[in-house]
Amino acid sequence: MTTQEAYRQCEEIMKKGSLTFYRAFSLLSKPDRQAVAAVYTFCRLLDDAVDESDRPEASLT
Repeated sequence: MTTQEAYRQCEEIMKKGSLTFYRAFSLLSKPDRQAVAAVYTFCRLLDDAVDESDRPEASLT
């Protein structure tokens, strides 16, 4: 996967997870938008891993 493909995947995750968040940040420049999408995706995946675990503290190690 190329970096650009990863950024596109992050933008899709952000769009699927929060359309209003996606639209609000779509007005940023491409590099800024990609950075926000990457951070959003990281936080989203981490939050989902903890929320869906029977042992949240173990999900973080």
